[in-house]
Amino acid sequence: MSQESLNILSTSVHKVNAALQKQNFDIVIEQTTKGLNQLHQIHFHLLSARIIAYEQKNELDQAYNDSIVMTNEFPNSALGYIHTTNILMKRRKSEQAFTTCNNALQQELVAPSDPNYEDLVQLYRSVIDRRKQKEKIDFMKILPKEIVSIILEYLRMRDRLICLNVSQCWRQTILDCPNALCSWILGPFSAQRDLRVGYENIQLISEYLRELHIFSLESDQQAFKAVVNMLDNVKFHHLRTFSLYASSIDRVRLWKILDNSKYTLEELYFTFASTRISFVDILSRCKNIKNLTFDTTRPLGYSNNPPLPLSLTHLKIHAEQIGKMELQAVLETGENLQELTIGYCHAGLLMTFTKWGSKSLYHVVLNPDRFDPADTIIEYQTTLKGQEVKKVNSMTKKYITSGKMIGVYDCDDVTAQLLLPLLKKYENTTEALSVAVSQEGDEGPLYWREFTGYGTPLIKFLKLGITDKTEPIFASVIRNCPALEVIEFCESRLTDITFDALQSISSREEWTGGLRCFVIRGDEDGPKTRVSDKGLRSFFEFYASLGKKSTLEEVRLEFIFGIQAFTLRALSQIKSLKHINLAGTLEENELVMDTAIRPFSNSSSLPLLEYVSFDQIPITDEGIEQIDCKHIKLHGLDDITTAGVEAMIDNSNVLKYLEVTGCQDVEYEPVLNLTKISGIKLSFTV
Repeated sequence: MSQESLNILSTSVHKVNAALQKQNFDIVIEQTTKGLNQLHQIHFHLLSARIIAYEQKNELDQAYNDSIVMTNEFPNSALGYIHTTNILMKRRKSEQAFTTCNNALQQELVAPSDPNYEDLVQLYRSVIDRRKQKEKIDFMKILPKEIVSIILEYLRMRDRLICLNVSQCWRQTILDCPNALCSWILGPFSAQRDLRVGYENIQLISEYLRELHIFSLESDQQAFKAVVNMLDNVKFHHLRTFSLYASSIDRVRLWKILDNSKYTLEELYFTFASTRISFVDILSRCKNIKNLTFDTTRPLGYSNNPPLPLSLTHLKIHAEQIGKMELQAVLETGENLQELTIGYCHAGLLMTFTKWGSKSLYHVVLNPDRFDPADTIIEYQTTLKGQEVKKVNSMTKKYITSGKMIGVYDCDDVTAQLLLPLLKKYENTTEALSVAVSQEGDEGPLYWREFTGYGTPLIKFLKLGITDKTEPIFASVIRNCPALEVIEFCESRLTDITFDALQSISSREEWTGGLRCFVIRGDEDGPKTRVSDKGLRSFFEFYASLGKKSTLEEVRLEFIFGIQAFTLRALSQIKSLKHINLAGTLEENELVMDTAIRPFSNSSSLPLLEYVSFDQIPITDEGIEQIDCKHIKLHGLDDITTAGVEAMIDNSNVLKYLEVTGCQDVEYEPVLNLTKISGIKLSFTV
């Protein structure tokens, strides 16, 4: 704004006043037009000055508002666009800055004759250069390796292999991340997809791969062929863990894997595999093996040559009817065995364990369930099945899978006379006992009478399958285990005798612990097991009466008969509960059941509750609408609908994980959309 402009404006005002007095209106019009033009210029310069002042004071909002006014009132002036662009760049809004300059120049709003036109062009070029620099930022260069490793964990192996080919920088950064390429799971869901990236990349990562798991390829022949071709073309020299589950890879290829990694291999799982590789093949090649699971339909064929490696501490064998001589050979050469599981065997092997078992053994199990890959490989379900929700395990799992335990499952003719010597041998280490009585009728007490006095303060876990006649015997065992924390009954018809025994150990003041987990499990496929509703209700009422002193955290009632809704209401009064599982449990109608389960919520009723599972029980939408806790599982509920699940989600305050499986009237898409909006992880199976 110049002094000349002010002088012209002042002169015009004087001339207008004089012309009005003389009524010389032509001069009035001429001078007022000249003055208004000068006023317009003054307004322009005043706006520009105020914008500069606001910018210097870092009051960018006010400066930006004035710059917008300037560009609107003076759209053909370059200065307004220059001010607006500079402010946007200071506010780190480079895209808006680019749009402002681009519109002014590309739409020819500003003429080249404008005194600030060249400045606007230079600013436009500067904005373009900054955009290019931003686009060229390689975050792989600037992020710490720890952050890159976390990002890579969210990618499937195929995507990680593709990332190796982006640039030399990306390749080296990924290879420098210790866990990025260490584990690979190949199954019918992933093998073909992952192996499309080419064998050169796979050969590259084979030097870094530490775990290779191959699962269930029999169901997908194309995936099977892709894996076989990969094994023919790629060598793995540094594997520490190798799993082959339900996939018949031929023995020559398996020999190749074992031979190439014979110095590094520490964990090996061969399960449900129709391969002809033998137990001896494995022992002769894997000298440093620590953990071996070998499941075959063929005889074990072992007679202490070669001996078990000294490194071997965990061994699971499922083979065709293992005999005493084979087990003796395993025990004699397995000097450092700590865990030994034998499948398909008879009760007589207990004597072999007693005679030949080493002092280092602390986990001995006969005839357990067969190997499940999800038990060993945590990522199995999420990687292969694409599920976001991880499996919730019972407290029983830690004892059954790796605790200091002696377990006898499905062994005909097991008796106290066979079992007690083994328990005596390991009495100072055994914390868990699992046993099932096979003798029916009056034979039971005859074979188990000696067990009446068994029990030690070390026992924390009992898994029992008992009969009516042997119930008093095992009730005394419960009373003799004052430190008992977890108890599970399988297909056992329980009466008040057992429930009174359980209450007695929790009433003793000399023991600071207490029962934490209570499970009754019937036969899912057979007739449901009846239990005493009166005794169970009294048991729940006892723990409810303890209030804050209650130790009971987990209750699972699965496929049992005779339980009434009033008993579930008593269960809902136990404030210490964190985990509830009801499966095929009640014969009540839907209306009664809806009322019974309504208190199962993370609220004032059960403030610590984290997990609820309803499986094949008669409940409706009205029953589940108010259920709320961190993790909810709904399975096989034929009377609930999409609307009920949506209402449950809408009403929840703490729900983070939801599993819906086998609920025929619940639709996937509406539930998925609502869980995404609510930030809830969903696992859904029809």
